[in-house]
Amino acid sequence: MAEKKKDRILLILAGSAIALACLFSARGKGKVLSYAATDEVLAVPYAGYAPDGQNEELCASTSLVYVEVTLRDIEPQEGVFDFSTIEETYHIAKWKAMGKHMVLRLVLDRPGDTAHRDIPDWLYEQTGDGTDYDNAYGKGYCPDYANPILIEAHRKAVEALADWAEADSFAAYVEIGSLGHWGEWHMLSEDESLPAFPDTEVQQAYVDAYTEAFDRARLLMRRPFSVLPEGAGVYNDMTGDPDDTEEWLTWIAEGGTFEQTGEALTAVPEIWEQAPVGGEFTSGTSMNEMLGDSYDVTKKLVQESHMTFIGPMIPQEVSLDEQAAENAQDLLRYVGPRYRVSRARLSKTSQGSSVTLTVTNDGTCPVYFAEEKLVLYVTEEDGTRERIVTDLDLTGIAKNEKGTVTVQLSLPYQELLSAMLQAGIETDEGTDRMPLFMDAEREDNLSLLYTPEA
Repeated sequence: MAEKKKDRILLILAGSAIALACLFSARGKGKVLSYAATDEVLAVPYAGYAPDGQNEELCASTSLVYVEVTLRDIEPQEGVFDFSTIEETYHIAKWKAMGKHMVLRLVLDRPGDTAHRDIPDWLYEQTGDGTDYDNAYGKGYCPDYANPILIEAHRKAVEALADWAEADSFAAYVEIGSLGHWGEWHMLSEDESLPAFPDTEVQQAYVDAYTEAFDRARLLMRRPFSVLPEGAGVYNDMTGDPDDTEEWLTWIAEGGTFEQTGEALTAVPEIWEQAPVGGEFTSGTSMNEMLGDSYDVTKKLVQESHMTFIGPMIPQEVSLDEQAAENAQDLLRYVGPRYRVSRARLSKTSQGSSVTLTVTNDGTCPVYFAEEKLVLYVTEEDGTRERIVTDLDLTGIAKNEKGTVTVQLSLPYQELLSAMLQAGIETDEGTDRMPLFMDAEREDNLSLLYTPEA
């Protein structure tokens, strides 16, 4: 490949004075190309299904993996954090090497089939004011979340967890768990032996641990509590259940009241435009039902939720009949972003040439990481290849919205017409390349915009 030519390319956002001048000078000259959307189901970084990271077969074809940890898992001795067991159990090294990212949840109380505690023994000995239970949810131990010793131990654990999880930018989404059974911010109300669900002041202490520790990963909360952090999203662990999901959507749109404390839930109707929405399928309804006879309802609920990811309970966790299996794949067309270049204009300018790209998002949500950028590749006739990272803010292009950017080139217009143009979405470092959902030839997740043979 030829050496990159210096100072050949300048980047200019559409709407700037220089770009407008260039376009004006090129009036009546240039080439305009349009591209239709495609219905393909393609793997998208940071979106789609997020299977349990322990399942190597299911995770092989996804860009996300789900990892759930307990305090007992990561701090067997006070002040000694050990992630080796988690890394081995969830195949962390393998997923990192494959460029995948993690959905993470910390749980302090996970009901199971046998008696156990999900906080370490040393912490139980220092607190010991929770309740061992055996109820309709299963067997386990519910700590007293208001205990200051537990709150401080949790803060330190989340800090250590963040240091581990954000190494290599592995953690993409962190579900603020910690409180309640399965970290779902509720208790079994029928079991009066359990400690009361913590009040707002205690909730805030647990949330603060996350906001202070995590820098890059996007946070999500089970309901829009008053302690919902700025910029955080929400997740629905009853995806596919019409009644529960409609109630959850009502909380998002209108607010409501949390029945276990009486506190108000905050209306955040446009939350998906700035923050991710996740969750998993309910286990209370058969997957074959949700994706079979009830598929239209399931699809509508997922669309209205503007979901970015679904997991760890995903369709492939169970045996699916043929139609349900087809619909499980089809559903991915309504999960995450679906960007495409819908229009490209190649123009002659007084300074050389320019390429103006219009990007359309046909998906249900935008991307949520600002480093995900539209990238233009210009390969000249002699083989010289330029990679141009545009300044188009993809996080601001939500469902059915468009954005435009102009790249100004010092390349003469006739030489531009002899070049090959490709586009894709990448991070600034050229990783996590996202395909464009457009009817155009695609190679290595780069879509062909123009070639001299066309």
